Amino acid sequence: MSLAEFKRRATQCTTFEVENYRFPDRSGPRTVTGISSTRIRARRPGAEHEETYTAWPKASMCRIEGNRITFLHEGNGSDCFTYVFPFQV
Repeated sequence: MSLAEFKRRATQCTTFEVENYRFPDRSGPRTVTGISSTRIRARRPGAEHEETYTAWPKASMCRIEGNRITFLHEGNGSDCFTYVFPFQV
């Protein structure tokens, strides 16, 4: 699946799960508050006034496997974090 197709499917979702490999304490569910072609905006449960903004990666800086997108570190290509969306593949 292309990055563009992944983004289109993600826009239909209201929640997603984060797996953060560098900072595991930042993993967990998120509620989508906005998705555009350039970024995703979300908040953690219990943090109603705290939104995070994440730019979508370039196609070369991510790995897509079904409903999972793994963002890769720009310096060494290692896995930074994965977003898992509840859409059907």
